Amino acid sequence: MDDNTGNIIPTRGRSKKKSIPVPTVVKHGTTPYMECKHLYYGATYLLEAVADTLGLTADLQSCFPNDYQQMLSIAFYLILEDNNPLYRFEKWHCTHKHPYG
Repeated sequence: MDDNTGNIIPTRGRSKKKSIPVPTVVKHGTTPYMECKHLYYGATYLLEAVADTLGLTADLQSCFPNDYQQMLSIAFYLILEDNNPLYRFEKWHCTHKHPYG
């Protein structure tokens, strides 16, 4: 207690007023970003090497010049994921590197 004024002097800081936060300026606009992906490539790399060695890739390319990569990718999926149905190819496509993707 202050002897001169008779007022109570706070000592623990409970009655201190909280400071008002100053608003920060938000910058608008584009920010650069980098996309990171993790793709499985070992088994498909092996199958690509086998297909190239056997001449399968060249034969498919000569017969189906616009679609040979899709055919190879589906064949790789069916070999590697023999128990999964073909509609799961979309998910497999996102996680594996293959000729079409």
